[in-house]
Amino acid sequence: GTTNAYTTINVPSESTVTWSVTPNPGYAFTSFHVVDPSWDTPYTGTPSGSFTASEPQYEVYAVVDPATYTVTFDATTNGGTLSGSSSKTVTYNSTYGALPTATKTGNTFSGWFTSASGGTQITSESTVSITSNQTLYAQFSVVMVPIDVIFNSNATVTVNGIDYTGTTNAYTTINVPSESTVT
Repeated sequence: GTTNAYTTINVPSESTVTWSVTPNPGYAFTSFHVVDPSWDTPYTGTPSGSFTASEPQYEVYAVVDPATYTVTFDATTNGGTLSGSSSKTVTYNSTYGALPTATKTGNTFSGWFTSASGGTQITSESTVSITSNQTLYAQFSVVMVPIDVIFNSNATVTVNGIDYTGTTNAYTTINVPSESTVT
């Protein structure tokens, strides 16, 4: 965890000292410590509290650790199927680590993104900078396959509503999405 620097406070004996800790974004409260020359008392569970001073001088410090968040993987919004776990826990300011994959017939998996369309790509090496839970969306690229259109005579050939005109023994290559019906 990340430990804040010690701070020395001077207080009258038998006075009540109140404290609170507000972690920076991406960090979570772990504990608050009150130290005098003979002991170290940790206060955990809540980021605020109080104690009664029995000595005139104390050192105090807070411990905050990088926060953890849940990342959910959504492959279905764009028509895919998830291959792996549907969620994982990530730690602020660390990398995402291993990510699942996704499949979609006639497509290649492009990666995980912060939106269903567009957005920022997140990889296993991306640094976690979120400060709340997150959903990542699988995006895909259509696989294009080439089809040769061959003309055996002077004619017009129509493929998927597009006319191709050629001469005897001429051909052209068109690209169509895989898994599509060519008419």
